[in-house]
Amino acid sequence: IRMLIQMGNVYTKKIFEGFQNEYFRSESDIEAIEYGEASTIYTVVDIGNKHARKVKMERDGSLGCNCTKFEQVGILCCHSLKVIRDILKMKEVPPQYILKRWTK
Repeated sequence: IRMLIQMGNVYTKKIFEGFQNEYFRSESDIEAIEYGEASTIYTVVDIGNKHARKVKMERDGSLGCNCTKFEQVGILCCHSLKVIRDILKMKEVPPQYILKRWTK
């Protein structure tokens, strides 16, 4: 899996393990999409516990999730990874989501 290879080469071992857990949790469902003038909001529902999160994608392509894992921990949450993988069809993590403090 290209994204895991990329992050395995970039992140420290401990942070990569956290990222890998989020990656494998990103098998959730996108339940709804709300289109606005300034942004698009994706409702992502975790499989199993049915807890919905909102991932907001601004027109410039930046993402933010209301679980705030990226802001608090510094790695992407499974909800944002779901949007990156399934909606944006990206195979690698965009550089703005790789914080230098977690790299080798």
